[in-house]
Amino acid sequence: MNENDERLEGIVREVAKGFGFEEVNARYQPFKTLKINWTRSYNWISMDVSDYLIPAPDSIQASVLETLFGKIRGSEISYTPEVARWLGSDEFLDANQPKYISRCIGMSKSTKGDHRDLQDSFDRLMDMGLVDRMPRLVMGWGPKNHSRKIGTHSVLLKVVTLGAFLDDLKIPQEILDYGLYWNVSKVMLGFIPDHEERCREYEEILGRFPGREKLEREIALREYSL
Repeated sequence: MNENDERLEGIVREVAKGFGFEEVNARYQPFKTLKINWTRSYNWISMDVSDYLIPAPDSIQASVLETLFGKIRGSEISYTPEVARWLGSDEFLDANQPKYISRCIGMSKSTKGDHRDLQDSFDRLMDMGLVDRMPRLVMGWGPKNHSRKIGTHSVLLKVVTLGAFLDDLKIPQEILDYGLYWNVSKVMLGFIPDHEERCREYEEILGRFPGREKLEREIALREYSL
C-alpha cells in the first residue's frame, strides 16, 4: 500500500466507525470520472475512490465520505458548502483537468475539425450574449465512431467534447451551436449539490437559446441524442 492509500484508509476508517463499519479497505483508483465504488457487508466495507480526491484536504475527504456513508445508511444528506467550494476551486482544476483530458480516449487536441472549429461556435454564442469567456474551458471533438450523441461534458473538470459527426458542413450550424451550448451551460452552472435547483437553473439557461424547441425537434428527427 502506498502513502496516499494509507492516508485514505485512515480517513475512511475514522468516518466508518460512526456508521457501524468495523473493518475497512480503501484504495484510490484512476477512474475517468469523480466517483466512489464500494462493496459491503454488515460491518465491513471496501471502497475504490477516484484519485481526483488525492489533493483534497483530509477534512474535505472526510466530509465527502460522511455524505456517502449517510446515503448508504439511508439518510438524505447533501455535500457541504465547503465540499462544493473545493470541487469548484482552481486547486481542484489545476490538479485534475490534465489527468481527466488524458483519460478522454479519442478526444481531439484542438478545437479545429476538418470542416468546423468549436471556437467559432463558442464565439457565436458569445455574440448572442449567451455565454461569457471561459478561460479554463477545454473543448474538443470526440472520437470518430458511430455514436449519435451530440456531446459530453465534465462540470467539475470544465471539459466539453462534441460528436465528430457534427464536423460536417451538411449539418446545420445551429445544431452544432445548440449542442455546444447544451453542454457548456452545465459547465457554466458549476457544481450545485441541490439537484432540483440545478434543473431549474439549467432549464432557464437553455430557454435563452433562440428557437430552442424547434432545434430540439430537429435533433430528435435526426435521431441524435443530447
